[in-house]
Amino acid sequence: MRWILKQLALNATKMLAGFAGIFLLLMCGCEALKVRYNHAADSPAYAEAVFERLLPFDRVLASRAYHLIDDDWPNWDCTFAIVELAADAPEAPPSRVMAEDGLNLGWRYVFGGSWEATPKTPLSPNTRDALGFCVQYFEAEVSQRLRSAMREPGSWYVLGPVGETLFIYSLPQRIAARIRFGD
Repeated sequence: MRWILKQLALNATKMLAGFAGIFLLLMCGCEALKVRYNHAADSPAYAEAVFERLLPFDRVLASRAYHLIDDDWPNWDCTFAIVELAADAPEAPPSRVMAEDGLNLGWRYVFGGSWEATPKTPLSPNTRDALGFCVQYFEAEVSQRLRSAMREPGSWYVLGPVGETLFIYSLPQRIAARIRFGD
C-alpha cells in the first residue's frame, strides 16, 4: 500500500512539474509574441501603405498600425500614419475612399474626404481631440508641424464626426497625417 501511495505522490509531483514547465514556456512565449507584436505596430510600413499610390512623400515621420499591448491594454489609444511631403506633392489635398482603384484597402487606409481650410474651428465639448491626445507619441518637431498646420492658413484638414479621426494635409509644413484616437 505504501508503494502505491509513493507512486501516486511521485506521479502527482511529476505532473505538477510538467504543468509548471508548460506554464513557464507559455509565459515566455507570450512575452516574446508581445514584443514582436509591439515592434511590428510601430513599423513605418503602415504609413507607407496609407500614402503609397496616393501622394509623393520623402520619408515616414511616425507610424503606428495598431495599439500596443501594454499594462493598460485593451484601452483607447492612437494609430497614425504621418509622412513628410515631397517637393512635387500636389497643391490640392488628395483623398482615398475604401474601394478606390480596386484596392479596397479598408477603413484603416482611407485618407481625406470633405477637406476644410485651416485654421481649424474650435472643437465642440462632445468632440474628441485626436491630435491633442495622440501628439504625445510624436517627436517634438512633428508635433509642432502638425499644430502649426492646424492653426495657420494654407493647410487642409478633415475631422471625423466625433473627432476620432483627423486627416491633415499641409504644403506649408510639408506634412500629411492620418491620426485616429479610438478603441
